Amino acid sequence: MGLIYQYLGQYQQAIEYHQQSLQIAREIGNRQEEGRALGYIGDAYYSWGQYQYSLHFYLQLLPIVREIGDRQEEGNTAGYIGVAYQSLGQYQKAIEFHQQWLNIAREIGDRLGEVRALGYIGNAYQSLGQYQQSIEFHQQRLNIARDSNNRLGEGRALGCIGTAYQSLRQYQQAIESHQRWLNIAREIGDRVDQASALGHIGNCYQNLEQYQQAIDFYQQWLNIAREIGDRVDQASALGCIGNCHQNLEQYQQAIDFYQQWLNIAREIGNRVDQGSALGNIGNCYQSWTQYQQAIEFYQQWLNIARETGDRFGKCKALGKIGLAYQSLEQYQQAISFHQQSLQIAREIGDRFEEGTVLKKIGIAYQSWGKYQQAIEFYQQSLQIAQEIGDQLMEADNWFNLGSALAKVNRESDAIGAYRHAAQLYQTMKLDAQVQDCNNAIHGLSPQDRPVDPPPSSWLNHLCNFLKGLWHSICVRLRS
Repeated sequence: MGLIYQYLGQYQQAIEYHQQSLQIAREIGNRQEEGRALGYIGDAYYSWGQYQYSLHFYLQLLPIVREIGDRQEEGNTAGYIGVAYQSLGQYQKAIEFHQQWLNIAREIGDRLGEVRALGYIGNAYQSLGQYQQSIEFHQQRLNIARDSNNRLGEGRALGCIGTAYQSLRQYQQAIESHQRWLNIAREIGDRVDQASALGHIGNCYQNLEQYQQAIDFYQQWLNIAREIGDRVDQASALGCIGNCHQNLEQYQQAIDFYQQWLNIAREIGNRVDQGSALGNIGNCYQSWTQYQQAIEFYQQWLNIARETGDRFGKCKALGKIGLAYQSLEQYQQAISFHQQSLQIAREIGDRFEEGTVLKKIGIAYQSWGKYQQAIEFYQQSLQIAQEIGDQLMEADNWFNLGSALAKVNRESDAIGAYRHAAQLYQTMKLDAQVQDCNNAIHGLSPQDRPVDPPPSSWLNHLCNFLKGLWHSICVRLRS
């Protein structure tokens, strides 16, 4: 009965039946049945989005399968624990358990387990912002899948490689990988993977700011999800379509799609998705400059993230509240929330998010007129961007450094920072950003100002005022 309720998505009822099975197994001393019940309870909590509870039961299962001596089940259980840690944003712990799974799979010759473990390790490195390592593990997975003629595994490995390229902002390579995945999914008639591949291609076009093309792919994804009755994918597709409308500044349409997403998340009891949907509605109100309403939605998201143990969601929600207070020019509160977000990013080892939050703190200090503190945080963010190879983050930090350095009259250093930014933007073919850099440099370059300004003090003041005004017009911080 528990499995039937679980299949129907009625997780509370499923857990109640599994708990009865667990109690009976313990009473009669049947360790194998005890382990099976623990696994089912862990699965139900995981499907319910309650990852901390899921982890609790999987950790109880592991010593039982070791005691029984079932190596394959031991490997699988280590994998379940790794997946739970991954969902909680504890990526290093996830890698530790997935590596145990991988070692056991190789030891017993479980090629399917080996492929899956490699994939999860690749995904964990992806979440840590270590994209080249992610590609290496997924490439190993791809090679094994091809050797064993596992077309499904081959397609999914290509999809994960595409996602890593997407994170590296190499969108054309990402689209090529995802398109190959889509082709394989169509060849083998796998509607679930077709939907996933379409969604990822949509993500690439969204990142390329080709929003209508993105919507077209997301709509195909949504149609398949509805055909096969996949409520989770329906919710995700609706959220992505909402994102496109938000980027097109069609905020009411965006909110409509996010609300559909939120309704499905509530129906199926997915608390993590509820939080994400609420956060995205908050983003629309933030863009609409309705900051107090934005904070209300972000706070609901934060509450859910705390309840579910979603560390990454908590990190993001705190950052969003910080941005809203920043928009209200309440900089002390903004920095306080950003600092909480930064602490979590460091605890979970998310280098990309750490760099992003440091940059936000820098922007808050600069908006507050505290330029030296801003420079310090931009430099910390810049260092992380260089370490993880994120060119856009690096370029944005150079640009923001240029702006802050100009404010403390370090014009030569500011020009150097803008030139660094321009070179990186040029590499990424971001022409508008290159022009912004050139405009900022033009506003600071000595050759563009009189060599011998008139001695009149009022005229000097006027020149300095116009210079500062020109620089303010040219420069908008990179958030």
